[in-house]
Amino acid sequence: MEQTEGYVAPGKKDWVWRLKKGLYGLVQAGRAWNDELNAHMESEVFTAATKDPAIYVKNSRASDDCAAAGFWVDDCVAIGPRKELDSLSKSVDAKYGITGPGEVKWVLGMLLERDRSARTIAISLEAFTDSILARFNLLDATTVTTPLARGTHLSAVDCPTSQDEIEEMATRPYRELVGALAWLALGTRPNMPASVITPVTSIGKRPNESCVTSRGLRSDASI
Repeated sequence: MEQTEGYVAPGKKDWVWRLKKGLYGLVQAGRAWNDELNAHMESEVFTAATKDPAIYVKNSRASDDCAAAGFWVDDCVAIGPRKELDSLSKSVDAKYGITGPGEVKWVLGMLLERDRSARTIAISLEAFTDSILARFNLLDATTVTTPLARGTHLSAVDCPTSQDEIEEMATRPYRELVGALAWLALGTRPNMPASVITPVTSIGKRPNESCVTSRGLRSDASI
């Protein structure tokens, strides 16, 4: 990486640093963490899934002692026999100081509620939805039945043209809002990608004032 301002070695300003340890936020940080985590999981006899390397499996799916663990950075959800789960929890805690044994309740902003008698699992993003509304000052927004106004069509012609409009919209957290909506759609609102995410991302680089709206987030936050 380039030398940090204020810490440039005298006479070596064209030199770069070689990191001995991955730092959070750097381009290679994710890869460094994945290499580290993968090595540890392999030492625990877990194998990364072919389709999704963030999911690790131990033993055959047909066996009674099959266990699987899914990671999102340092968040983990695992299923399997209690013996295998306890062993994995202890090893991860000892190696990285990551704790949280027991039945999962919250993960990545999602509330998981399990009804063993009814054999159901409910996923709720209501708290995350409320945080979106608060973050983007939409707590007083009116709830509607459709995610996007009926007949709305967004294209490049809707992008601001004057310099004042472009500068004004550059101060709006438009992409952050779209990213938050994308996570909501992935979790509990599968109806949103086609009706909201695809249209609003088509002008993501240069949105206009009419695009900075949010409709119907409060309803159907759970599945």
